[in-house]
Amino acid sequence: MLPARILLVRLSAGTLDDDNLRPALKSVRDGIADRLGVADNDPRVTWDYAQERCKRGQTSVRVECYPADAQDAA
Repeated sequence: MLPARILLVRLSAGTLDDDNLRPALKSVRDGIADRLGVADNDPRVTWDYAQERCKRGQTSVRVECYPADAQDAA
């Protein structure tokens, strides 16, 4: 499914500033890149980040995958 846009959405009761959101999702990004069989800096993959609030104790990460030319991501 390359090239692709991958949107990582952090779901948590708290929020992180822009300086900490990307590092918090680094292991998720690495795992997805491994699954795709590419390096996490492969130019065929564009990474977008967002966060949403949820109930305390129900943290998770939502992963959305789009074709690289899709306008729907973030």
